[in-house]
Amino acid sequence: MPRRAKLNHLLGLRRWPGLACGAAALALAFTTIAGTAASGQTNTQVLAAVSASLSIKQLPGSLTPTLSQAVNNKTSPLIAGANDILNKCDPYWNHNQATKPIPCYYGDLNSKKTVVIFGDSNAGNWTPAFDQIFKALGYKIDLFGFIGCTTAPVPETATSQPGFSGEWKLCNTWHKTLPAAIRAVKPVAIISASSPWSTLDQTERKDWVAAMKTAYTEMTIGLPKTVRIAMGTSPLYPQLVPFCLATYPSNVQKCALNYSNPKSWYATLLARDIRVAAAIKGTLIPSWQWFCKDFKCSPVILNYLVCIDRDHTTTAYDLYLEDALRAAFLKHVKLH
Repeated sequence: MPRRAKLNHLLGLRRWPGLACGAAALALAFTTIAGTAASGQTNTQVLAAVSASLSIKQLPGSLTPTLSQAVNNKTSPLIAGANDILNKCDPYWNHNQATKPIPCYYGDLNSKKTVVIFGDSNAGNWTPAFDQIFKALGYKIDLFGFIGCTTAPVPETATSQPGFSGEWKLCNTWHKTLPAAIRAVKPVAIISASSPWSTLDQTERKDWVAAMKTAYTEMTIGLPKTVRIAMGTSPLYPQLVPFCLATYPSNVQKCALNYSNPKSWYATLLARDIRVAAAIKGTLIPSWQWFCKDFKCSPVILNYLVCIDRDHTTTAYDLYLEDALRAAFLKHVKLH
């Protein structure tokens, strides 16, 4: 079979209809997916799987999701958690929400206790697992996300923001209006999550930590008991993972990320995570250990496809991490 035909066959390239779901429907779907994923995976078991993943050479026949699903249905929340930032609550789609941010709701929808998750598309990465975790703990999630907008309120320009025309202006507006919107829900905790942006200009890179400190300070005015949490940055793979694996199905590690150089971008981001947590006077929940071992991150762990592109994790893998994430959260964070 010619290489291009083989690639198309593995990816199953075709158009799929978009999926429009409400939070309640997604919550039910997450529960269903969680029930079919490997359950009861302790942190120790996850770390063992990550370590073993570096020896995976052949693409598993039971890959979950499949390469075809990852490519053709990548806008579905059932495939990637980033899509939990729904069209109805994302300034990327509804530009007026940059002025008046509104959240998507997950977790225990009847709870009076609220946990806020905010950030760019990677804030959605963790939502499938947190949805299950906070549902069990009795907390509602208010997810404030803006796809393509930096989590830290660093000033954007037409040059630094690679999105659609004018997105940089909406992003700057959102950064200014978000703190008040978050204060209004009086959260017991605020969790930030950020993409491993590699397009930041030098000013944005220099100002990131200070900007995160400012964001948390403004979000917690009058809320001294609000717990501050920063999720550690997840990997940025060197290529679009599904396409790379389709090209090298017998050499999975060809698509892995190696950050052994301390000056590499991901190594730099992990060091920044520590500085952010210190600046916001909060707790860092590192995530690199659930993806990487010995400075190398496999794109396949067990039979799970880790990402649908370079940095957006699959819902299946996020739900696989649920127990490990819960243990890490409860170890480091005490909610009131």
